[in-house]
Amino acid sequence: MGSDPGPGALPSRSRGAHRTLLLLAALAMVTRASLILARPLAPLEELATSAPDDARYYARLAQHLATTGQYAENHLRAYRPPGYPAAVAAAIRLGLGSQAIQVLQNLAYLACLGVLVRWATQRGGPMAGVLTALLGLLTTNWLLLPQELLSETLFLTLLMAALALGPARVARPTPGTVMAMGACFGLAALVREVALPLGFLATGLLAVQAIPLRGGRGEALRILIAGSLGLLLAILPWTYRNYRIFSALVPITTNGAINLYMGNNPAATGEYRWALPDSAQAVWNKPGTGPSDELYVMRAAKVAALVYIRDHPGAIIALAPKKLWALWGPPLELRGGLGPSGLIRISVACLWLVTLLAGCAGLWRLRRDALGRFVLLMLLAASGIHIATYGSPRYRSAYEFLLLLPAGVALGEAVGRFRQRGRNEAANPAPRA
Repeated sequence: MGSDPGPGALPSRSRGAHRTLLLLAALAMVTRASLILARPLAPLEELATSAPDDARYYARLAQHLATTGQYAENHLRAYRPPGYPAAVAAAIRLGLGSQAIQVLQNLAYLACLGVLVRWATQRGGPMAGVLTALLGLLTTNWLLLPQELLSETLFLTLLMAALALGPARVARPTPGTVMAMGACFGLAALVREVALPLGFLATGLLAVQAIPLRGGRGEALRILIAGSLGLLLAILPWTYRNYRIFSALVPITTNGAINLYMGNNPAATGEYRWALPDSAQAVWNKPGTGPSDELYVMRAAKVAALVYIRDHPGAIIALAPKKLWALWGPPLELRGGLGPSGLIRISVACLWLVTLLAGCAGLWRLRRDALGRFVLLMLLAASGIHIATYGSPRYRSAYEFLLLLPAGVALGEAVGRFRQRGRNEAANPAPRA
């Protein structure tokens, strides 16, 4: 006879899942270390001159901010959100180089994945946690993004902190925790402006959930005030700085209106393609009077985009599926035959499809969970924002990461049912003919 494991011992299946999680944690550390060694980030000086697009601009902004204390990109004063360049500039002042930043970004991602695995385990059991961890280690965006000088990892870290203080909390929210949640969303908005509406969305969700409780209407009002106050206080210093420069209300960046025009003009494709109205492009190419030019370009782009939307609703509706496909489609194109490159593309596309389908099933499974509801609303809101602008697999990275939670829960439930069916068949074998 086997010995009694005792009342405090974990069931064997739970112990097996926890051992698997420990193995995945070790694999995660080895994988991240290998990626850092295989793809070391170039020195900041080199990135500032030869890195692709955003990484180059971030390196320049961070270096300029670290040496002069001024946030400026040539003649532009608020074209990009300041959060990530400010974080890199702080690292420079601390004497950290680009590879130290790369290590910190990988550690931050693994910490976020650990928190997500915990949430999945709480909602779907140990197997859900194991499968969430596995998906998080394999997803293409998050294999690559922490290896680059890009803002997505910092944005994800702040977003996860906000969720931990708000929708993911098991305890009843207090004004203090809701204000802290709002502040985290505000800081995330200084990294990527989309966090601003997401912060108000999370605050509204918490307020609605408080209404059925005892004294709920008063508590809902307190939540709305606390969350909004935390969010606005976080962005207020930057908004005030912009007002002093432009003598106009620019909450975070002048970039939003330009993105709106790039997604709504006669040459729009649904993906990133630089475009400005002719009058604005002329000013952009030859700035003369400083901040007033940047403000003019922002306003001209906004007006031209709204006029195009008003006059061409059919074209806007026809382009919406292309924008959604650009946002949510497979991260690598399926082409190139069946050699190693082709097999990698197919594997990545299959993983994307499994994650997407399982995520949708898991969102239904978590429809009564506060975090599940927020993830669903966030996905809908983010998709709507990108229908209004344009899509890219990189821009979905934070939303794709949170989709791993319902995907892991759904897949864990499916594995559990399959195992239970096997046990039932073993215990009750079919009679022989």
